[in-house]
Parts: sequence; C-alpha cells; structure tokens
Amino acid sequence: VINKLLYNRYGFVVSKKVDKRATVRNKLKRQASSCIEDMVDKIKKGQDMLLVIKKPALEVDSSLCLKIKDILNKEGFIL
Repeated sequence: VINKLLYNRYGFVVSKKVDKRATVRNKLKRQASSCIEDMVDKIKKGQDMLLVIKKPALEVDSSLCLKIKDILNKEGFIL
C-alpha cells in the first residue's frame, strides 16, 4: 500500500499456527526484519508492507532472506 511518506513502514506477523512457542515466532520476525534492513536502500520509498510469515518458513530457515527478496522483486518493490 502506498503511504505517501518519504519512508517505508513494515509489519511482521507470525501466527500461533506456525509455532506455539513465542521464541520461535520472534526468531522468525527478527530474521525477516534483518533481511528487510539489509535491503532497505533497494526498496521503493513510500510503501507500507505487511509480511505474513507462514509455516513453511520454518523449513527454509537459512534462505528466508532469499525468499523475501524474491517475493519483493516479483511484486515490483525492489528498484
């Protein structure tokens, strides 16, 4: 969603359906946040993004950043 601001806003959602343990859900949120921080210069400005992380993210633990980058590129958010 376009927010008409000079910066982006991000939200991360990891449901209890992914894992009941808060530590696991928080770890996924931190990994996704870190990935976004690494790409912040490459992402178009003025966007609101909500990343909903699903259960398969537990299996692609090491390549989560690559998956996020691929999705953002596919959707046209990366310059």
